[in-house]
Amino acid sequence: MVNGFSAGGRGRRLMPRRGLVSAPTASSSRAHEAARAVELETLLEEHSNGMLLRTGITCRHGCSPMLSCCWSEPDAGRRFLPCSIVEQPCDF
Repeated sequence: MVNGFSAGGRGRRLMPRRGLVSAPTASSSRAHEAARAVELETLLEEHSNGMLLRTGITCRHGCSPMLSCCWSEPDAGRRFLPCSIVEQPCDF
């Protein structure tokens, strides 16, 4: 090795070995996703007059979004977060 390059002349820089970090397993990844889903579900249930305050989510106006529910098919029962300014809603 000369000047940090391999002797093969290909110009590959040799990198020092560092501690290996194991990739998360599929089961731990699924468990993490499930925990986040439960956390979001809990935050969605904690609303004040339809406003989600503790989620940290804001619309483009900087306001907390409303928790709304779809009543028409095929998405009946689906909850969503629209802009809370009814007169001039943003594209949130």
